[in-house]
This record gives sequence, structure tokens and C-alpha cells, in this order.
Amino acid sequence: MGTEIVKGVRTYLVPASSHEVRGIISRLLSGSVCDASTRYRIALINLPTKDERGVLAARQRELLTALKEHDRKEIARVIAEMLESYAVVRGRTREELRAITSKYVQELHGVPTWAVAIGCDRIRVGSAKDISHSLEPTTIQVRVLALGIAEPFAAELASISKVIAAEKWLEPVNEEMRARVLPKLRHLAEQMKMDRQLERDKLKANNAAAALRKAAEIVERDYRQYGEEPKRAGELLVSRWLIKAVEEQEKARQAIPPSEPMTL
Repeated sequence: MGTEIVKGVRTYLVPASSHEVRGIISRLLSGSVCDASTRYRIALINLPTKDERGVLAARQRELLTALKEHDRKEIARVIAEMLESYAVVRGRTREELRAITSKYVQELHGVPTWAVAIGCDRIRVGSAKDISHSLEPTTIQVRVLALGIAEPFAAELASISKVIAAEKWLEPVNEEMRARVLPKLRHLAEQMKMDRQLERDKLKANNAAAALRKAAEIVERDYRQYGEEPKRAGELLVSRWLIKAVEEQEKARQAIPPSEPMTL
């Protein structure tokens, strides 16, 4: 929700201060760390809850929308209205006033419309600090005043963005913890090494078994092709071609006539 400020026919919706958001940010940042251990980024001891994150995200969207709101025509109107309150300006021609107003609008590029309107209102009633009541303000004075009005909301947006993006803070490892943890890490590394070796051995065994099954399928298929019953040596299939090769060798050996005995 915001505060409505009505000027003529225009209503400005200025972001209201959120006590709930301010409380969440204050609590979270009170338990934050930003040093060499976090690479100088904000880390939170306690991260925001799901509900808190929803509240922060909604406020973030509201502030982003408000800080981007920039209406050149409306800014020109409130600037012209502010300048009319100065007697030294009233004697200038319309063209001169248009040129002066255009300069203000140009210098106020990117400043939220509502911040300019509030600043101009303060100038008109004489409550703007360090701005003359008799001489119209410079463009830089109006810009600085308007940016000062918007600054608390920009700072709040920056804090919300940091908290939403913050990581969980992890306590740095000290020497005592390192001495306690290192042996366990070494044991774990050795165990993982053994497990990896077992996995590799298991994979080799599975591959060897698969290769044997594939070879057995080829041998059986070969026997079936010739309509023969597969022959085994114990649990192992014997290749038909190996049997044939042995048989051929035996036939060749038997075909060789015995040699005559030698006589002296």
C-alpha cells in the first residue's frame, strides 16, 4: 500500500513504509556475515522463511515499480506549477517558461514522478531545506531534493535484494575441526576408492560373462546349422570347428605309414 498525494487531477501513489519488511530485514541482517570467508558478500546465519521471502518479494516488486515511474509530461506540469510560486518567474514569456521547464525535465531524467512532485510541493510551501524563497531553484537543486526523497526507498530495495540473494553462512573450518574431520575424509576417500575398484572388477566380470554367453550362442548356432548335437567338455561347449580340426589331424596322423626300423 502507498500514500496518496493529490495534486489537481493527478494522484500519486508513493510507497509507504513497511514495518513488517523493516522488521524482517533488521532481524536477518543482524545475523549476517560479510568478510573474507564469504568473499565479502552478505551471508545470513538464518535464511528468510518461505513466508518472509514472499513478503520481501512482493515489497521488492512494489519498490521497483515505484522507482521506475517517470512521467515527463506530469513532471513538466508540477515544475511549471512550482515556478509560478516565484515572483521573478512570473514576468517571463510563455516561450521562456517552456524552455526553462524543458531544462528541468531533461535534468530530472530517471527520477520518479512522485519524488519530483513531493519536492516541488515542499519548495512551494517553503519547507525545502537550503532552497531560496525568492529565487527559483536550479535544476540540480530540484534533482538532489527529489533523489533524497526517493533514496530511503532505493536503499530499502537494495537491502531486500541483498537478503533475497544471500546465501547461508557456513562457519569456517578451524584447526581443531580440521584435525577431527581429515582422518574421516581420508577413510571415506579410501572406501570410495575400494568401491570404485570393486565396481570396475564387477564390470569386467560382467563383460567376460557376457562374452562367454555370446561365444556359447555362436557355437550352439553353428551346431544347429549342421543339425548336430552340441558337444561339451564338462560344463563348457566345445567348438564344432575345433572338433573337426582335431579329427582331421588324427586322420592325417593315421594315414602316415610306419617307418622301417633302421639296421646296422
